[in-house]
Amino acid sequence: MADGMSNVISNWMSQLELVDKSCPNCGGRLLRPRTLNKETGQKMAAACIDCGYKEPIGKRTTPTAQELTMQSRKNQAYGYLRKNSILSTPSIFNYNFDNYRTDATGWTRALTFAKGIANQIVQGKTVHALFIGNSGRGKSHLAMGIVYDVLKRTQYNKKIAFIDWRELIDTVKTGMHDNARDVQAYADAILAELKSADIIVLDDLGSERDTPFTKDICDSFWRQREDKTVITTTNLKGSELEVAYGPRTMSRMAKNGQGNSYAMSGIPDYRSIKK
Repeated sequence: MADGMSNVISNWMSQLELVDKSCPNCGGRLLRPRTLNKETGQKMAAACIDCGYKEPIGKRTTPTAQELTMQSRKNQAYGYLRKNSILSTPSIFNYNFDNYRTDATGWTRALTFAKGIANQIVQGKTVHALFIGNSGRGKSHLAMGIVYDVLKRTQYNKKIAFIDWRELIDTVKTGMHDNARDVQAYADAILAELKSADIIVLDDLGSERDTPFTKDICDSFWRQREDKTVITTTNLKGSELEVAYGPRTMSRMAKNGQGNSYAMSGIPDYRSIKK
């Protein structure tokens, strides 16, 4: 019975798409049907799965060929992001620049820095950005904000994946067992995309247990991404990163990282303070 209900929910969710803005009521995810309205030729109104808010239905016109092409590219870009990301929580998909806190000087400065990183990427530069700071400082929020900003400003012409480092390590380890071939296939597909994606967000580097295996995975990742854009968040300081992963990996991280690191010090815990 539970499996049947799960299949029904899964089939229903597959017919919906994520909208690139948050719910104005609660900041949650807005979803809408993938299919066009047969009468107007436009996308249907989106609704929030958290609070039930529904977009008002305004006057709609038949989309132009250019608008349809852009919508198709947008769907493909978001589809790639969802398919090839490994997250600690799906709520990360709700993060963007618009709903990032700016009621403290430290947060405002961090947001300005993140927008500068997005500008460089949009201009075609290869960037190794690094956000350093304790948990709860908004590093992941800013990284996802960069993702959405870059996608929109490049007309959805980038392949981007958001990878929680610890979740990736755990997935790869699980896939190594004989009875987990489906997990292994999934992990192999993700690892393959790490090589070819235009941009990778490497979230929470250093959160995994320090072993030779994790060091090998990290070394392999940075060999593949040495000349491709990576946005990294970590709780470790520069010296701690070098101890954890070695000077060779740090050299590759630093190759396109000059001026692209931000220490989120003097910033209160993002989660503990109410707006």
